Amino acid sequence: MKFDVKNIITGERLIVLHVFFTSNSTKYRFLVLDKKKENIEVVSDVLGGEEILNKIPKNYPIILHINGRGVLNKKFDDNATQAIFRNSDEIFLSTTYKEKFISFIRKSVILEWLEAHSSLEKRIIACHVGVFIFGIVLEHKIELFSNKKAFQYEITAENEEIISFNKSDFSDAENEKELLFSSGVQYFFPSKFLEFSSKDEWDLPFKNKEEFVGKKQIEQILKIGILVILLCILADKIAYNHYGTKHQILQSEMAFLQKKESQLKTLEQTIQRKKNMLKEAGFLNYNMLSFYYDQIIQLLPKTIKLTNIDVFPLEKKIKPSKKILIKGNEISVEGWASDEALFDIWVQKIRLLEWNKTVEIIQYSWNSKKQKAKFKINIKLQ
Repeated sequence: MKFDVKNIITGERLIVLHVFFTSNSTKYRFLVLDKKKENIEVVSDVLGGEEILNKIPKNYPIILHINGRGVLNKKFDDNATQAIFRNSDEIFLSTTYKEKFISFIRKSVILEWLEAHSSLEKRIIACHVGVFIFGIVLEHKIELFSNKKAFQYEITAENEEIISFNKSDFSDAENEKELLFSSGVQYFFPSKFLEFSSKDEWDLPFKNKEEFVGKKQIEQILKIGILVILLCILADKIAYNHYGTKHQILQSEMAFLQKKESQLKTLEQTIQRKKNMLKEAGFLNYNMLSFYYDQIIQLLPKTIKLTNIDVFPLEKKIKPSKKILIKGNEISVEGWASDEALFDIWVQKIRLLEWNKTVEIIQYSWNSKKQKAKFKINIKLQ
């Protein structure tokens, strides 16, 4: 099973849920988005009160977009803004644009809301706060907004970037749909200028995203397996028809179909049995996969950027009529390191993990142009 750290759940349906806090109620709106190649399509747009939360389609990941009461939109380098972070014991969830502007809200407000809506908890894969997500449409030059207004703010932009903003007397819902669509654009085509709360500040979305990606990979493997079976059946049928007479074909087709029906039942039983074996062995345990990801990523210094984590990799490429072989006790990690000493320390820390048996450095090659080294390590499990 291959998990690309930079990968997003492409080709899947995505939901952007807007939570707008007011002084005496909470307003909601959600968009259902589909990404098809380079385009994003709005499948549905629903707004209202608490009752619409029951209309959110099941089994799809959710981006929370928070606005309204409790959300502050400020200049990042403003002394008053910095004082809030410096003097408060609270943890804040935030969206930062180019380290010039920041929207933030107390994490406790989100957790209190989530406690009352626990059915959505396992589906939240990102949290965007405030109006500066607007910057993504400027960066990609998307003609989305008829004016540069977002809720109660008017945004001034030059050369495809935000330079200032002012609070005005616009409607609370000014360009609401467009701003939520921008959250979808940010997810599918991430901006280099926008930053969000880290895993240390709120790890729930990161864990949920890893599980969604893991499920997607397993679904793809199963689909490939079914396709291989269908191709084999089709190849057998074509070959038989080519060499048989019409009468023999009619008779043989009956026997063929009966035989294939029996084979399909046997295959279904075999697939289920092997799936149960994989489950018992822990290969389908998403909590275990998340555990390995967390253990490796938590030890990362800032000088190392991962590009790929391959848990239980395939021994060979999948080919028709061949067994799918998985290295069930191995993890492959690739990336870039700009400091060799910190890289060595990180590898030593991995070697000390209880579940690790050996760590082998497969590659460490310095790139003078990029001033960093490309590396690959293999971790064998106990």
